[in-house]
Amino acid sequence: MRWFLTVILIFLASTGFARERVALLIGNGTYALPGMSLKNPVNDADAMEAALSRLGFEVRTLRDADQRQMRRALDWLEGAAADAEMALVFYAGHGVQVAGENYLIGTDLGAAEQSALAPASITLGEIRQTLTDSGVDIGMVVLDACRDNPFAGTGDIKAGLATAQGGAGLLVAYATDPGNVAYDGAGDNSVFTSALLENLDTPGIDVRIMFGRVRQTVIRQTEGAQIPWVEEAVLGEHQLVEGAGPSSAPTADDVADWRIAVGDGSASALQVYLDRHPGGLFEPFARRRMAELEGSFEQRFVAGPEAATVLAAVDPYSVGAALDLLGYVSARRGLVLLRAEETTATAINAAQPAADVPEDLTLAFNAWRSTQPDPAGATPDMLLRDAARLAMFLAASTAQQMRTDLKALSAVETLLDQTARDFAQLRALAPDSAEGRQIVAAAAAQIAEIETARETISRRLDDSRAYYHSLVLLSDDNFEAQTTTDLLAQSSLTRSAVPVQQRLLADAGIFVQQVSEASNRPRGSMAWLADFVRTQEG
Repeated sequence: MRWFLTVILIFLASTGFARERVALLIGNGTYALPGMSLKNPVNDADAMEAALSRLGFEVRTLRDADQRQMRRALDWLEGAAADAEMALVFYAGHGVQVAGENYLIGTDLGAAEQSALAPASITLGEIRQTLTDSGVDIGMVVLDACRDNPFAGTGDIKAGLATAQGGAGLLVAYATDPGNVAYDGAGDNSVFTSALLENLDTPGIDVRIMFGRVRQTVIRQTEGAQIPWVEEAVLGEHQLVEGAGPSSAPTADDVADWRIAVGDGSASALQVYLDRHPGGLFEPFARRRMAELEGSFEQRFVAGPEAATVLAAVDPYSVGAALDLLGYVSARRGLVLLRAEETTATAINAAQPAADVPEDLTLAFNAWRSTQPDPAGATPDMLLRDAARLAMFLAASTAQQMRTDLKALSAVETLLDQTARDFAQLRALAPDSAEGRQIVAAAAAQIAEIETARETISRRLDDSRAYYHSLVLLSDDNFEAQTTTDLLAQSSLTRSAVPVQQRLLADAGIFVQQVSEASNRPRGSMAWLADFVRTQEG
């Protein structure tokens, strides 16, 4: 008996490895109600099954499923995903929102009435709870489920899907942003699923970056008409395909190197950026910051109101965000560290700060004040305007990089598609000889070079997209009121070349508009990316 139990334990352990990644795929296209059928959901589920199987997922696929079948599949998922590394639920078909809940409709829907919805559907809430209960490291829900609204004009049922909150370790990807409708697609798959399949097996990138690329692809292909939406509370990094990818060699990435420099905050780190990128996108900001670091050490005393008194009446989070963007917060920044260690009664208003104003905030605020033309008259609102102006021009500089890379990516992908078609014909026609094999190998090497170029551009876009998005959120959260077009008049941060300066000012104006619209969009929306897709020719 003991040997039998040992065999069973070994078998269970081995099958456990097979269940490290599990996926439940549902494609509902043929509905009982006339006029509701969709052509692509089953194709989408089939294509996802093939792709995820190649990536090592244990897959269960439902085609044209009713509610009972979908509920039984959720029961399977909870067991299969128990303590797994990764679990993914993909649903393609009709989905609607009612009172903030998203219903994924089974094919057995009996009537286009709200009362018939719950008996024929499973909800996003049920899926999220199933993944949470399973204990999976990361649970992903992908919803290509808002292609049209079969309940249009019916009571409280709204078009599109609603956002959902909570769920540590979960990521929910929607084919389009809340309340909007996605395209079913003219080919065999929907626009969203096609983009997902295109990016799913990219090696060496976190799933959040992967979905960022999916969003970018959909926005490009629909010219901004469809903007996918992602909600996530994922801890750590998770890759669908491990590895460094085609672009494993380090590249001179302007945006990435700038973020490293400002994250460090020291003059030496800024100089490293300038050495690597002479004439780079952020050169004016780096030189300005270095000058401030040097000058402020000579202006330690700040006359005027105590910093703690001035800051007591303002939002410390916004002040802190502004000081951080401007380079005055991190202890690694030599200026703040030195002041914190060498504060004296004659140095920088060293009186005890108010109880609700952190001392390091007063030190950083005084460090900023010491760089102003009239330190005694410098106010928190001036600080916020200074930060808003800097965010505006950092975003405008990043926009120029994104616009260039989006155009380059489009050209490279067109070239890659044509080269791949030519390669297929070449393989069919090449003679089965040493010379023929050599020709095919040379063509394959050329394709590999193009793929490497595409990956290099894509990774640069990942950095630019994330940085620009962070600037939109930062400005919306902390100095939206100060981010106005009148700041464009003070354009000393722009570069000297007139055409570049005009483009920079125009992009700064676009950023102002995007920040003003951010409050009316779901948190984290990347609708701003559509502006750059529509203006690639600029």
